[in-house]
Amino acid sequence: MAFCKIPRSIYSGPFPKERLQYQEYLREHQGEIRQGKILTKVQKQISLLNQQIKLIHRSATLDPEDKRIKIDDLLERRNRIFSDTISRFSG
Repeated sequence: MAFCKIPRSIYSGPFPKERLQYQEYLREHQGEIRQGKILTKVQKQISLLNQQIKLIHRSATLDPEDKRIKIDDLLERRNRIFSDTISRFSG
């Protein structure tokens, strides 16, 4: 499924015809735009979790057991996000 980029230059014109074309385009591609926004949010969440995992790996103050527990928790959250996203878009 390909996501389209909104041509913002169409809307920036002062002409009513272009504005109507832009609004029609938004209506026609509303689902794709919404999915793109959702996927962008998911991507940010996953990125944040990956950053937290890296910080825990680098930590000199945590012992290996504590690191493993914290990393496992973050991986479980990350996998749950992936699973929820896949089930949301697969059917």
